[in-house]
Amino acid sequence: MADTASAIEAFNIDTSGAVEGGILEIPVQTFITEMEGKATLLTQHAAQFEERVFADSKELATRVMKLTALLREREAGWLREAQTLDSEVRFWFGNKDKLYALNRELQSRLLIKFKRENDLVTLAELKDIGACETDSDAISDGRRHCTILKNKKAVITNQFYQVETVNEMIAFLDHIDKARTASLVDRTAPNELRILRDKAYLALVEIDREIAELADGCFVHEPQIRAQYVSAYKREKNRRANKNRAEKLKSESTDA
Repeated sequence: MADTASAIEAFNIDTSGAVEGGILEIPVQTFITEMEGKATLLTQHAAQFEERVFADSKELATRVMKLTALLREREAGWLREAQTLDSEVRFWFGNKDKLYALNRELQSRLLIKFKRENDLVTLAELKDIGACETDSDAISDGRRHCTILKNKKAVITNQFYQVETVNEMIAFLDHIDKARTASLVDRTAPNELRILRDKAYLALVEIDREIAELADGCFVHEPQIRAQYVSAYKREKNRRANKNRAEKLKSESTDA
C-alpha cells in the first residue's frame, strides 16, 4: 500500500486540521465499517447517481475502499505502538520493587563474599556504589554489580529475583531500563503514527461529506434511501442526547 501522505495527497484532501486529537467523532472501527457499507450503497445506486446528479459513484466507492484500507492499516500501527508502550509501563511498575531488592541483595552478598576473600579493591568498588537515590541510579548500580560479578566470575543466587546467571540479570536491567523510559513518555505530545492515523481519518470524513451531499441531491424525494447514507452511530448518539435533554427539561419543570 502506498505511503499514507502520498495516498491522501492523491485524493487532494486538506488534512491540516488532523494533527491533534478531537477529530474522531465516530470510533475508528465503527467509522470504517460504516464507510464500507456506504461504498456498497454507492455501487448499488450507481445508475441513479449518474442519471440524477451526473456523479460516478463507483469511482467514489473505490476511493472510499482505498481510504478505509489505509485507515485500518494506520489504526493498527498506532494501536501496536500504544499497546507496546502500555506493556512496557506495566513491566516497569510491576518490577520496580524487584530492581531495588536485587540491588540490596547483591550489595549485601557481594560485600560478605569479598570481605571473606579480603579483596580490598572490589570492596572499595562496592562501597562506591550509591544508595539508589533515583530509579536511574538503581539501574546504573545494578549494572555495576553485574560488572563486578562478571569480572570476578562470581555467581550468586538471588532470593528476591530468581536469576541464576549474570547475563539474565543484565537482560532484566536492559528491559527495565527500556520500561522506565516508556513510563516517562508524554502521552499528550504529538505522535507520528497517531497523526498519520488522524489524517487518514479526516480524509475519509471529507469523502463522507461529499457522499452526503450527493445522496441528498440524488434521493431528495426518497428519504428512506437518503437515510441509509447517514451514520447510524451519529443517529443513535443524537437520539440519546435528545432523550437526556428531554428528561432533564422534564425534571427541571417538575422541580419548579
